[in-house]
Amino acid sequence: MIKGNSTVLVARFFERFAPGGAAVDPGLSRITTDESVSRFAPREDGLRVLLINPPIREWSYPNIMPLGQAYVASVAAMDGHRVEVLDLNAERRQPIKEDPASFSRWVERRLEE
Repeated sequence: MIKGNSTVLVARFFERFAPGGAAVDPGLSRITTDESVSRFAPREDGLRVLLINPPIREWSYPNIMPLGQAYVASVAAMDGHRVEVLDLNAERRQPIKEDPASFSRWVERRLEE
């Protein structure tokens, strides 16, 4: 951890917190927009992470963002890992009207890709 004038620069996400769990500097950068992701460069020893949001409620229009995965992805990206999210629920765009076997083949193809 490097302390500057009033800014604390940290190399890893966990360094943002003191031993008791309090934030070291509440003003540290966060991921709030697509542009803010660029402040967190991937590190060479970082992981490649794929988070998958499976199709749910196939009888309905997809309308729920995978918020938990977004939180996990943000923390991993802030720690220098390369993160992608495959949102199969959003990709289907409408209720499923085809037979379940065809839909399963589509899901399997997307996972292989």
